[in-house]
Amino acid sequence: MKTNPLTFLTWAWLSSTACVPMILADGPSPQPGAPALNRARGGIASASSELSSSRRSEVGASAFDGSSDTKWFNVPDGRDRATPVYQTAWLQYQFGHGERWVVTEYRITSANDAPVRDPMDWELQGSNDGLAWVVLDTRSNQKFERRRTAKTYTVANTVAYAYYRLNITASGRRGDGIQLAELELMAASGASVPTGLTAKAVQSGAALSWEAALGATYYRVRRATTPGGPYGEIAARVERPGYTDTSVKGGGSFHYVVEAVGNAGVSLPSNEASVVVVEVPAGVTATPGRDQVSLRWNPIEGAATYSLRRATDEAGPYALVSANILKPVCTDTALAGGLAYYYTVTATKGGHESVDSPPVKVILPPATPGNLTLSLEKKRLVASWAASPGAASYALKRATSDEGPYRVVASGITETTLTDTDLSSGRTYFYVVSATNAGGDSLASEPASIRVPGLFQR
Repeated sequence: MKTNPLTFLTWAWLSSTACVPMILADGPSPQPGAPALNRARGGIASASSELSSSRRSEVGASAFDGSSDTKWFNVPDGRDRATPVYQTAWLQYQFGHGERWVVTEYRITSANDAPVRDPMDWELQGSNDGLAWVVLDTRSNQKFERRRTAKTYTVANTVAYAYYRLNITASGRRGDGIQLAELELMAASGASVPTGLTAKAVQSGAALSWEAALGATYYRVRRATTPGGPYGEIAARVERPGYTDTSVKGGGSFHYVVEAVGNAGVSLPSNEASVVVVEVPAGVTATPGRDQVSLRWNPIEGAATYSLRRATDEAGPYALVSANILKPVCTDTALAGGLAYYYTVTATKGGHESVDSPPVKVILPPATPGNLTLSLEKKRLVASWAASPGAASYALKRATSDEGPYRVVASGITETTLTDTDLSSGRTYFYVVSATNAGGDSLASEPASIRVPGLFQR
């Protein structure tokens, strides 16, 4: 067939709740008993010529819109229908998103009027590049008894093609153009339906899980914001059961279905799984103080309240510290010094609570060391004290007055005792000790004093 130089390409990205499969290679025959469904949705329609004007639109895309009330007519407005170039025509469909399908049936629906324009002789062709075509089925002397009547034709095909073309070589009467209402391309699923789909909110968004489907090579995930769809594709190729949708961290109500893709096509959608995602508080900071921790986090628009939880191990369990917090700030008090604490925050919005924020760790400064004692032994002073839980080291300071100033004798002490020999006879000395860790310094202990007798250094 010669290509009409006045070729019109109609790009018809059609929306539908029908599943849109993807097959990337040739595959075996569909599974016995698998339903053959119309896969010509969401792709690109084109025609050798078409009628498109301000008054009427009978373009190639109309043959793939699911309605017998619209049609494709190959004679442009104002053109002579008897022109030889309009006595033959082709109507073509390319699956969207790089998909390929093993079409085993196709269905033609006659248009609303002019039976003489019904296709009579044609070939169904397949291609994977839109250039080289393979004849899959040939028909001649076909008749449509009534208007808007569908006739189905079986194809002995085992190859998944990206393009299918109906190449019409004759109509009911030459010289009046060619028309049809619908061209459906039927392909069966090559994989079983995924089952057990569940969805739950997690820190990174919504986590989906499902059972492996028999015959599945990979899976496609679709999402909607209303129950029952329409669903939009969010993941085209998921290799194993399970997927985390990180694009919904901002919150909302979401509804998911999953399709299994096999060698011969895609399954019907799984059960629907729904989840409400509340934005997880971010930017949580914890500032240690002596026996308390001050926490702040980024506010969430529309959040009614926040809740704060605490644990002494990152893995939990986390105990509720405070609920119904109205502002993104809270102080946790009466804590034991020297310990590490972990905090998480949740937000409540629209009656739903978010999951916990990632834990933030804080270490409190150690408690003040106690029981500081001083003794004189063999021309030296020995200071000792009780260990402070959580202390990494200690600092010992000395003064000649209980009011100071105190100067450091030694710091970075890892034991609970120290010897001081830099003393003068006949004087009274005052000592304090403090503990240090990653959270900071403890308060200094109560002063302990001792008088060095005369001639102590001799």
